[in-house]
Amino acid sequence: MRIRSFAFGALALAIVAIGAVISSKDAGGAEGEISIMYPPSDVFVTKPRIEVVGLAKGKTVAQVKVGVKGGKVAGARVVPVTKGSFSFSVNLRDGLNQISVADAATDLVQSKISIYLQTEKNKKKTPQGFSKYYLHSQEVEKHECEKCHNLRGAVPSYKRMRRSSTCMTGECHNDMGTAEFVHGPVAGGTCVACHNPHGSTNKDHRPRTGAQECYVCHENKKADFAKSNPHKPVAQGLCIDCHDPHQSGAKFQLKAANVRSLCFTCHDTSLMKGAYLHGPVAAGGCVICHDPHGSENTRLLVKEPPDLCFMCHEESKKRFERKNTHKPVAETCLNCHLPHSAPDPMLLKMQQNELCLSCHDKLHPEVAQAIRTAEVPHPPVAEGRCVACHTPHSTNFEKQLKASLKTICFNCHIEMGEKVRAAAYPHGPVEKSDCYACHSPHGSNNPKILNKYFPEDFYMPYDTENYALCFDCHNKKIALDKVTTTLTNFRNGNLNLHYVHVNKNPKGRSCKACHEVHAGDQEKHIREEVPFGSMWSYPVNFTKLATGGKCVVGCHKPREYDRENAVQQ
Repeated sequence: MRIRSFAFGALALAIVAIGAVISSKDAGGAEGEISIMYPPSDVFVTKPRIEVVGLAKGKTVAQVKVGVKGGKVAGARVVPVTKGSFSFSVNLRDGLNQISVADAATDLVQSKISIYLQTEKNKKKTPQGFSKYYLHSQEVEKHECEKCHNLRGAVPSYKRMRRSSTCMTGECHNDMGTAEFVHGPVAGGTCVACHNPHGSTNKDHRPRTGAQECYVCHENKKADFAKSNPHKPVAQGLCIDCHDPHQSGAKFQLKAANVRSLCFTCHDTSLMKGAYLHGPVAAGGCVICHDPHGSENTRLLVKEPPDLCFMCHEESKKRFERKNTHKPVAETCLNCHLPHSAPDPMLLKMQQNELCLSCHDKLHPEVAQAIRTAEVPHPPVAEGRCVACHTPHSTNFEKQLKASLKTICFNCHIEMGEKVRAAAYPHGPVEKSDCYACHSPHGSNNPKILNKYFPEDFYMPYDTENYALCFDCHNKKIALDKVTTTLTNFRNGNLNLHYVHVNKNPKGRSCKACHEVHAGDQEKHIREEVPFGSMWSYPVNFTKLATGGKCVVGCHKPREYDRENAVQQ
């Protein structure tokens, strides 16, 4: 099987690691000429037999003398020193044992340790401050130091290991190094980089615990882990919660098949239950947005929104740089979008119209009320398509509109748009792109979503309230007086021709009987034809004159009027 390893030179690693192991707190010897290295002092064990390992500095010590109080030496009390090292076995007695070593030539004790053999009977009597010492799981056997340590040369060094000395060559750990991704020390056979083969006060014979063990090699990661928002396992030094320290089928020795599976060993999978998944989530790329170790941003984000979002959605950045930015956008994308999965398209937190109303219920209650209660709803609103007219991000137009109001309306009302663009005389509100003047864009209780009532009928008794919509701009008294010189220019002498046409009972004519609502090709927005009955229409030809005008229409014979000199009909 192909092995991918992140190992650096195995020999160099061994030199560093063994030095770290021997200098750790697990070494029990004092800084004398003769030192007991393993086990340390003030520990307790649960096995009655231990092996003691020590070092003798210099060339003057040829033998060491072993002293034991409590237990017994398993063998001779005088032990030879070979290339600066010695070892011997001790059978411990239940309770406290003291072991010492001295130069056999002088009987001067130079190093001693205290070890407690703990049993079920004396467990409660274990001396305070004594740490548990984890012996190697194999039965203790006496070995020659040179089987593991590279002691070639005139000056022996117990910081160096033989390249052939590895835990993976025996029967116990022969499956190590067989996965696709292997930790560097394992691939290099330098198990002692992380484990002490003699024993340790930490589980699994590790000389260190937590992240400190990893920092021996990964020192450059300290800065990442020191950020203000560390990932919880990192803060607790639990690197091996996510990474297998030996080998894995996944890159970086992850303890799961992929990043997403690993994250969901702790995080709730409900993050993915929405009908629509965010691309990185669907691809299992949690680390695209989140730093797995630590971050200066909230939620372990590699950047704060919207900069985080622009890492992928760069083409959308211009949508956020226009004149008027939607307030939720200016705060954070997460006001409207869910980052992992959502029930609605575009990862919206809820249906589009419900999402908008969740804010606008408070901001514009009258609009929200109109949307919910309108007897004549505007179709895009009724269909929940707020973005048909509004942009949710930013715009150069008022009210978050996608374009000028007239342009937006004519995107749907195509025929009307063509008529307006071709007309010579647009109605004032239409010319100013003020469709709001007559229509309520979200919904109304009046036909054609008009702001106020306007009759559909061609004939009806005159009442100013019937034409309240027109009278928002025009003089509501325009048709009240039969004789006037001021209310209107549509008069023959002082005869008010608006009164003549409109103020009748029962056949008063609607404003629309003569005038175009949006735009026309005749002055005064006069229609080109007037409907008659359900099938016919009469043409209307109007000519404006300096002090009046003339009208040729199917309703009556051609007529002319003059404000200054009344025309006799």
